[in-house]
Amino acid sequence: MVFHRIIMMIELKNVSKCFLPRSTKTLGKIRHSILATHDPLRKESDSREVWALRHINLTVNRGESLGLVGSNGCGKSTLLRLIAGITHPTSGTMHVNGRVAGLIELTAGFHEDLSGIENVYLNGAALGMNREKVTALIPAIKEFAEIGHFFYEPVRVYSAGMLLRLGFALAIHANPDILVVDEALAVGDVRFQNKCLERIRKMQADGITLLFVSHASELVESICDTAAWIQDGEIRQQGKASDVLDAYNSDIFKRLSMSERQEYNHLISGLMSGGRFGHESAPLRIRNVRMLNTHGETCHLFHAGATIRVVVSISNNMMTVCDCILAWSLNLIREGAVCKAFSSDMNVVYTVSTGESQVSFEFATDCLLADNYYLNIGLMRPGQPNDPEAMIDSYMNIVRLQIENDGIQTERGMISLPVRSQCTRVKEK
Repeated sequence: MVFHRIIMMIELKNVSKCFLPRSTKTLGKIRHSILATHDPLRKESDSREVWALRHINLTVNRGESLGLVGSNGCGKSTLLRLIAGITHPTSGTMHVNGRVAGLIELTAGFHEDLSGIENVYLNGAALGMNREKVTALIPAIKEFAEIGHFFYEPVRVYSAGMLLRLGFALAIHANPDILVVDEALAVGDVRFQNKCLERIRKMQADGITLLFVSHASELVESICDTAAWIQDGEIRQQGKASDVLDAYNSDIFKRLSMSERQEYNHLISGLMSGGRFGHESAPLRIRNVRMLNTHGETCHLFHAGATIRVVVSISNNMMTVCDCILAWSLNLIREGAVCKAFSSDMNVVYTVSTGESQVSFEFATDCLLADNYYLNIGLMRPGQPNDPEAMIDSYMNIVRLQIENDGIQTERGMISLPVRSQCTRVKEK
């Protein structure tokens, strides 16, 4: 029998963090007295203490991936800054075992007048690396960041996406024991996000400890083993990622009005998906997806029982024909729970000629309940149905589909299965 030693990397016991009012600092006092003269209400607001975190108890072991979820301003970023050593707790005790690196704020640790490469040396020193070690890492960092000649330009001319690229490249090559990724990852384009996520998964396989913050629930669930839901500076629930996310999304949904719930359905689908997943150099690209009714008209609203025709426009950038399989699925988000129905015929291989082509398919909606659905489309290489690398190009939630029912719908869920029932009298023996 093999016993694996559990090593605790992060431990917080009854940790709280309070930000003092601005008027307690010298410059703040001057500003406060000037503004309070013109705005008496500001005097009361500026004198209040702000407790960003209260009584946080948290333990993260080596190799564990913890997702942090919660609304904006709930204290997630403050918690990450505590763990990264950027700020210190007001009360409580905390222990962090090992080197921490990652993305918390795009501009954190960067001097705007220094070039990208100079900032790499500066941040490398802050992480405890000597100049020789940083110099050896420069080629790999530059290659991963993909910012070209801007690597030698002052970071004040960088876009937000370029700051993300440089910051993440530095973090993953610093050989951290704990990797911290805040919502800054959402700034990058989809291709670079995928590149970052692939590297994160590789580092997880190597045993790194991960703290991951995102509003994309599906992404958190796919990456993290456990999750903690923070609300008003306190941990409301922690445990298995799927359980925490279900509770968090359901709580959000319950707080919304009926009109806001419809918008939330649409918003969550976009946040969780990230849109397109594919490489710019992919041989085939999905250019357009349309839903048509029986009259051949583009439509997004259908009555239950209608037949829907989906037309997918594909471009082939190769000089020769290319074979592919078309896979598709429907998403439904109801009260925070994400449901999926998959449908693809892996035996049908399409031969796509050079230039533009169209692939179409039809499906009936007899079993679908009235609700909002979202269509996912993907092109895969034949013969590799279970291999993620077989995906050539794909779009998540590319088209919204609304099913309506003229009658009163009493069922709940995604589909209504046709059922035949009967009642027979049981004869007494």
